[in-house]
Amino acid sequence: MADPHPALRSLTGVLAFALAWLQCVPPAFAHPPHKPPQQLSLELTADQPRYVVGEQARLMVHLLPADLARKKLKHLELVIRLPDPTILALISPIKYNPTMVTSPPLEEGRIPVRAELFEKGTQKKVEHETKHLAKEEAKLAKLLDQLARETHPKKRRALQKEIERLQDTIAKQRATIERLRTPIASAELALEVVPPDTTPPVITDLTPADGAVLNDPRPAISAAYSDTESGIDLASVR
Repeated sequence: MADPHPALRSLTGVLAFALAWLQCVPPAFAHPPHKPPQQLSLELTADQPRYVVGEQARLMVHLLPADLARKKLKHLELVIRLPDPTILALISPIKYNPTMVTSPPLEEGRIPVRAELFEKGTQKKVEHETKHLAKEEAKLAKLLDQLARETHPKKRRALQKEIERLQDTIAKQRATIERLRTPIASAELALEVVPPDTTPPVITDLTPADGAVLNDPRPAISAAYSDTESGIDLASVR
């Protein structure tokens, strides 16, 4: 008797063979591993450990890994912040790695500096969302004032409904801004800035002593010296 469903039986055989083959091949071949996104980090350094008031710091931002391709750099932006809300530099897109930024003349104190990495265009989005949020908050304040003065029950219910809708919108906008302000990577350091050192070094224990009578035409000369603020440049001692 002829097989009434030869095509079906042929398809079933092919599927069975394929299933058996998948069970035999290594899992890595059957399901190629997902390549995780490249992890980025920042390193922030200054050209010297301490500065004098009025000096300018040269800050260097290293994006790691150091061999990150230029085509990836152009999709990123870098923000260098002094104490909020001051932004020292906005570099968008990043063209060089490492990137150098020069500070304005420094004032006395311990000045925190923060470098943050974002996707290109993030700061413009934050600025746009912040302006929109301010408008919505002003609208909410106006509605709350109207609600406080309204006595008609039906109008009060309508105002309350509009207020709830607006409060929900504002909460979502704040969450969006918070998400945008979260950097991909960041790094921090503090610049130590001190006043100018106007105190001369102290020299003591001078030998031979002043007024001493010597028989040696070329006596050995020695002295002790110190400077508690700036220290002594040994190369200058001759």
